[in-house]
Order: sequence, then structure tokens, then C-alpha cells
Amino acid sequence: MYSLLSELTDLVLTFIECDRKGNENKFRIPSKYKLVSKDSKVEVARDSARSLLFKGGMAQDYSKLNEVTEETEDSFMFEAFDGFLKVVNFVLLPSPFPLKYYEKCCISSTILTEVVDEMSVNLQLLNELFEPILKYDKFVRDLLSISNEVYGPGGRNITEDLRTHISRSDYFIHVENLDRESYEREFCRYCQYDHCLCHFGRTATSGDEKPDFKLVEINLGAASVSYHSGQTCKVHDKVLTTSIIDLHESDKEKTDKLVSEKKTLHMNNDPDRSFTLPISESHKAYLNKYTPIFGQKRVCVFLITKDNLHNYYDTYFISNDLYEKYDTHVRTVCGHQMIDWLKRKMLFLASDWEYNPDGTVRFTDYSCYGSKLKPGRLVLNLDPQSNNFESLNTSKACFEISTLYYRDFFDAEQMVTDDRVYVRKFLEYSDCVKIPSAPIQLVNTKRAQMYFSNPKHIDELLSSYNKRVKGVKRNKGLSDLVKGTSMLQVDPSLESSVEVVNDAIKNPHKYVLKANREAGSGCLFGKDITLKLKESMNDKEELSQYVLMKKISVPSQPGLFVKHLKNGSFEVFGYHSLTELGIYHYALYDGNECKVNEANGYLARTKPEFATGGGVSAGFSYVNSILFF
Repeated sequence: MYSLLSELTDLVLTFIECDRKGNENKFRIPSKYKLVSKDSKVEVARDSARSLLFKGGMAQDYSKLNEVTEETEDSFMFEAFDGFLKVVNFVLLPSPFPLKYYEKCCISSTILTEVVDEMSVNLQLLNELFEPILKYDKFVRDLLSISNEVYGPGGRNITEDLRTHISRSDYFIHVENLDRESYEREFCRYCQYDHCLCHFGRTATSGDEKPDFKLVEINLGAASVSYHSGQTCKVHDKVLTTSIIDLHESDKEKTDKLVSEKKTLHMNNDPDRSFTLPISESHKAYLNKYTPIFGQKRVCVFLITKDNLHNYYDTYFISNDLYEKYDTHVRTVCGHQMIDWLKRKMLFLASDWEYNPDGTVRFTDYSCYGSKLKPGRLVLNLDPQSNNFESLNTSKACFEISTLYYRDFFDAEQMVTDDRVYVRKFLEYSDCVKIPSAPIQLVNTKRAQMYFSNPKHIDELLSSYNKRVKGVKRNKGLSDLVKGTSMLQVDPSLESSVEVVNDAIKNPHKYVLKANREAGSGCLFGKDITLKLKESMNDKEELSQYVLMKKISVPSQPGLFVKHLKNGSFEVFGYHSLTELGIYHYALYDGNECKVNEANGYLARTKPEFATGGGVSAGFSYVNSILFF
């Protein structure tokens, strides 16, 4: 076993008051952690927080909004982002994780992309799947209406479009029948799990149950926190060097061994590439497919963020890296900006045009706000004084948009008004590469993911995919791997689900009731599940907007959590922790040909065992990095 793992455990235990006597391969920690506050321990935490701060590991606290003072006659004011900036919450020390699980999760994720792509091009399937919930779910109703209008009969042929997937698939390790009743828990000295996973994939596991990994969900839009994940990995790399390896400086052989192990176990994590590379390649694919109206230098990418640039630090790196690494111009835009441009006819769809002798462009067929929409190039004219479609000056303020990368419009709260729904539909009509498209957003919902969690449906979708798609294929002989990641998920409104619903009423701690929303929004746990299921017995149809899922049983590890309170103050606390592994992956399609389908980088989100949700920005989880053993 690697020396670095036992050294890491020794370091963890120096922060916690606990009994280290007994089995040398195990250690015990009470459920109520008491931390050691020696100067040396505080310094490790302080240095890590400062390091993450200086690397831009920042987030926004939306509960504290900025107050902008009034403009004076000789100045102007603006809001660049909402909320107060704070250091993102993180785990003080990295956690061990089985390498073979990671490798299998990477493979599974690329196959899931194939499942998603097949669902997204099948409008009939999507209509049948969502019909029962349309009267309850405006968000799905709007997205489905957009999809049918744009890609239905006489519309765009989605199987001929350029399509790009940027996703993150989230997994938990699953062990049946874990005992969580004891006050004091015993952990393995090497892998740090309370259910030892040291020999997984090599020999038998300890205990009778075979560990597995299960899919929590796949995020097909706004798959965030990649920047913070990469920076946290760098912070942990420094801690491993300064707090473990450097302490053995007098023993060169030991030092060299630890350095080598760190390089092997604490792999460089660069998930940002799963965003910037596919966006850049999408831009190139667009330029190869379409001759630009105004020339290649007047074609750009739209990075569509929430108003006032929520998640600033997690999105700005995209525009910065695309320009610096790939020479791709990005315009960061918000929903309210695009609504304003549309109403002023500065943003429009060009279907046909010709060039005037003076070099200006005359648009002979176009769609703009208030007119009948039809497919076309998305054009932005930033000169509001020049909106003559007979003669637009190409050299000044006109841009053609190649790619739309959404970090907005992915939740019901972001498509409430008619204007925002119209913008989403307008953009969907364009020739741009949409990341994601409206049909892919529909597959991002809990109801769609319930559908493809059924092994029978996975087989059907992959069979259809293999007949339709040429090029790169990941599922050959590996469909069982994806099917093995599924947990029981049912529509609680159906008669076929009665037995599962009754069990959930009696044992709500074994289930989660998931609303058909983005990420963990609207999920119910514990007694709230029982109350919701019981009160809906007389109107079961209303339950169709939920998915009832069996809970994943996750082995725990000791966790040291660093929480930014306010200004420069932090809190460090300990608790038994659960780590969710997110795999970033991307795929590019030119019609029915898959050009690339790769996994690259990870997000480790670790949360205290008592936390119900999983989001970092929501305050449930803490960003972590992994030692792959």
C-alpha cells in the first residue's frame, strides 16, 4: 500500500482528538469531532485559504446584494456582478478514492452522452414522456413547445445540425446495508473509508457486500465548479508537499518515494479543458460548415450568463481561456441584454443576404422581434443608429454568432417571463451550435433521467444510436457498465409504483423524492417524503411531476471542512463525510457523425454526512480533490 496514504491519515488525525490505540490498520473517531487548535494546524488551514483566495477560488454570496450608489452628473455607475465575493468552501485535505471506480465512471459518462444524444433527437419520445406533467410544469412545457416548433415538421433537422454536449456526470460509491448506528466509527487507515475499499478490483472486498458506484444524475447544462475544482487540486498539492513530503527532507529515499506517489495518486486535474476545448472546436466546426457573412474575425461565441454574472469566477475563465489559448472571441451576455437587443432589432436571424457594391450587406430575408421566425444565422448589430437591413456596415459593429454556451435558462426560475421564453426560442432557431439545445435540456430533467435509468430503455436507446451514428462510439460491449450505475427510480403517480411508494412512506430515510428541477432544487427527504406522498393519495396524478428514487448508501470518511464566514474569517470543523465524484465530459457531433466523445477532469464534492443537498453554491458541499489509490 502507498506510504502517502498512511501519511495523509496521520496528518488528518493530528487535527482531531481521537483514540489512536487498537488495530494498527484502523482508527476510530466519535461522531462529534473535537478539533486540535494548535498554531501549526491553524497555519495549514490559513495558508490553504489564502492560497485558494489568491488563485481566484472565489464565489458569490447572493444573500448579500451590492448596493450601487446613484450616478452623478460627471460619472456613471454599473453592476458587474451580484452579491459579495467570498472564498469558496473547501475541504482542508484531499480524500482517497479508488482509481478503478474513477476509470469506470469516465467510461460510463461517455456512454451516457450517447444515450442522451439519442433521446434528444427523438421528439416523439420526448412528447410522450412529458405529456403527463405538462399542466404542472411550465418550464418543461415551454422547452417542449420550443423543441416542437423549431425541430418539428418543416423546421430544423436536428440530426443534421452541429451538436455539442458539455456535461458532468455525478456518482456515489454504493454499499448495501451500511451500519450507521454506532457513536464511534472505525475507518481504514489507508483508504479512510468506514467500509474498506483498499482491495476493490484486486481481490475480495472486506465484508460480504460488493461495493458499486451509482449515478446521482447527469448535468447537461451549467455543469459548473470546474475552475474551483482545478484550483483546489493545486492547493492540496501544496499541502501534501509542505505538510508531509518536506518533513522527510533528511531521508532522501523516503522523500523520493513520496514525491513519486504524489505524482501518481494526486493526478493533475484540469477540468476547464472540458469547456474551453469543445467550445473552441464548436466554433471551428461552425466556420467550416458556414461561410461567415462578415468574415471570420467577425464571428464570436456567446457566453450566456445569469443577469449580473452570477458565478463570475466559474465562468470568466471560459472567455479568458478561449481567447488566450484558442484565439476565439467571446462576448459575455445576459438575458436582459438580449431581450433589449431583440426589441431594438439589434439581434436578428439572417436567412439570405447579398453584398452591396460599397461593401455593406443587404439582408433580403431575415427574422427579427415580432416577425415570423425561421432558421438562420444569428447576427448582432451593436450600432443602434444603424438598423437599416438594406445596408449594414460590416466593418463597424456587426458580429455573427457561432456558438451559444448557456449558463442561464436552465431552471424554471430563469424562464418565468414571456420575454425570456421568447429569447430562448429565438436563439434555438439559429444556426449556432447550442450548448445545450432545448431538447438536450429536456433530457436534463429528472423525469427523462428516470426513463433512461431503466436498463431496458438504455438497451433500446443505444441500439437506435448505433444504427444512426457513425464515427466515435463508446458503448460497444459496455452497456452493462452503464446499466449497473442505475438506482431504482419510479413515477410515484403510477399504479405500478404502489409497492415502492408504500415502502417510501414507511421508510422515508431510504428514499429521496426529486422534483423535476435542475440539480437538487425541490428535493424532499425524510418525513417530508411521507407527508407529500400521503397528502397526494387522492390526487396521484399530481405526483407525476416528481421522481421517487432509492437512496444511494455511501461509505463515509473523516472530513475537515473550511467554511468562509465573512471578511477574512473562516471556520474549520470536522464531521463524517460523503464524497460525490463528478466526471466532466464532452462530445461533438456533425449531424449523425460523432467527432469526439471524451472525459476530462473531475469535481469532488464532499459534504458532512448530515447534509441533504449536494450543491457547492447552495452551501451543502465543499470542493475537494482526490488521491486515487
